Amino acid sequence: MTVPSHLSDRMPAVARAVGSWTVEDEAHLSRCEDCRAEWDVVQLGATVGLDVAAGLDVDRVAALVMADRVRRTPTPKALPLRRASWLV
Repeated sequence: MTVPSHLSDRMPAVARAVGSWTVEDEAHLSRCEDCRAEWDVVQLGATVGLDVAAGLDVDRVAALVMADRVRRTPTPKALPLRRASWLV
């Protein structure tokens, strides 16, 4: 059996808790092995990296990124100073 596209399309949103299943969707998931298998993969994918992100010091990471960006940004070259002829 193939997974209905409307169900497949909504899986990422439901996994991120920004969408929900209808009663019909839940009934389909309870009886369709293919859909449950895809749902398991989508749920797993939605959680990959969450434990790493929870341990990040975002302020420190942001400071390091900005410091690197400043270090890599070339300083503008100064224009040569020229004496204006009317000052002489």
